[in-house]
Amino acid sequence: MNPSSPTAILLFTRTPEEEALHKTFVSSSKHVNRRIAQQLINHTFTCLENAGIPVYMINSHQQRGSSFGERLAAAFQDVFEEGYENVIAVGNDTLALTARDIQLAANHLESNQAVIGPTHRGGAYLIGLRRSVFSRIDFTALPWETDLLFESLLQELPEDCVLLKYERDINDATDFYAELTELPQQSTLYKTLQDILSIRTIRRMVDRPRIPTKNILRYYSHRAPPRLGFSL
Repeated sequence: MNPSSPTAILLFTRTPEEEALHKTFVSSSKHVNRRIAQQLINHTFTCLENAGIPVYMINSHQQRGSSFGERLAAAFQDVFEEGYENVIAVGNDTLALTARDIQLAANHLESNQAVIGPTHRGGAYLIGLRRSVFSRIDFTALPWETDLLFESLLQELPEDCVLLKYERDINDATDFYAELTELPQQSTLYKTLQDILSIRTIRRMVDRPRIPTKNILRYYSHRAPPRLGFSL
């Protein structure tokens, strides 16, 4: 196969049902959490499609392997086998991610071997790799789903790895609240979430005093500075 684009996007995600079992967004109701998870996945997929780059969504029903690292490595391999030279992997829980971020990552992969989008907790919301770099990484040995992932990736990846801006990912109700308060109230996602949540609940969340941005960054920022920085 000879795809028209050298780059593809991998949306690596759980199903909405499994996401709701692992994360509590605003309620103990599994039904509400599942609906929120579905909207976050839909929102991310739409964002990726808007980048104009082929998108492959591989959810937990399609993943292979016993560990997170094995499953992600297999998903990367599946997309590379479609004939692409570069793959950009993202999850479903970074609402600040934009089509422009994806396009920028794809542009960097034309002249660099890897791209990382770091989170404030020491993880990564985006990992872009060339085929040659992917083959040299032992995914199973990396500390996935911990605050050590970002630094471990930097040690594994080439010196020309490019860093995108730091972003926040959603792991619990506190994260969800922080993201919700920053959504434009006229946005489609905000209105959809408003339909899912009770008006009283969403107003209470949005009207709560916000933590100053500098305090959020001070709390979440990874202490060790990256070797190479890039800001949008």
